[in-house]
Amino acid sequence: MTRHLALIALLLAACGTTTSGVGDINDLATLTETYGCGTGFWIGNPDETTALRIAYQGDGPPPASVVLPDPAWTAEMVDGRDLYANWCDDVIEPGEPEPQRARVLPVVSGELEIIGEPPAPFQGGSLSVRASNLVLDIGGGETHALGDVEIVNPSWGFFAG
Repeated sequence: MTRHLALIALLLAACGTTTSGVGDINDLATLTETYGCGTGFWIGNPDETTALRIAYQGDGPPPASVVLPDPAWTAEMVDGRDLYANWCDDVIEPGEPEPQRARVLPVVSGELEIIGEPPAPFQGGSLSVRASNLVLDIGGGETHALGDVEIVNPSWGFFAG
């Protein structure tokens, strides 16, 4: 029995997920694809079924450091399908996939450190964030420590149009 439990633990670790009361939560290491555009930081896995999205909705340039939660920021882990389909695209052609969100887990605590200076508005340029100690609300009063990640938005402030 112990051998079977050890094997299951190894298989779960190899898949890059952890099990919680709401099912599997992808490890940040599986989110290897970055996406630009807008005023936020976006990463996902290659098959676009899991995404971490940290969006700045404040006025002016973002502050150099932030403790979450903060009213100017939203952060969430999203599971679904085609999560970055037509990302930063203002024209969706017939037959093109559209994002389907199946589960959204809010980030309820953590710290953000902006790396570099934000580009001028609507000019588009690179900006990075170091997100640390991120914690998800998984429901029922439970949380899940997500960890740390650095994300680059290669076109901060650029919007489709």
